[in-house]
Amino acid sequence: MIYNAYFSVYAWGRDEKNFFNQKIRQIQEENQKITRRIKAKIVNSEERKIQLDTYYRETVTALVHMYLTIPAFRNDPESICVPLGISYRKLTDENEKLEKLSLVTRLDPSIAPWPSENPPESR
Repeated sequence: MIYNAYFSVYAWGRDEKNFFNQKIRQIQEENQKITRRIKAKIVNSEERKIQLDTYYRETVTALVHMYLTIPAFRNDPESICVPLGISYRKLTDENEKLEKLSLVTRLDPSIAPWPSENPPESR
């Protein structure tokens, strides 16, 4: 706005005033775009901090994630319970957490998250 008054006063003719007003509007629009992008990055960075906090809050989350990268455990996720010493319910909770963080996905969303419908009682 200050620039608008400055250029309007010193512009010689109507064409110059229109030219400067148009340039000022373009600069203001560009600044608004940049501001929106910066705000979006701040929000994304805050979301990212929350996601990292969720992931690292419990060590078992990262361990389950690493085990799921191994084909033998990915094909039989229930077998992760034994080496980690966790219950089937805990494994299910960790898998859901990893899904919410978009770190793992089910290959077929129509099936249950784990191969067996009935969790093993011994685990």
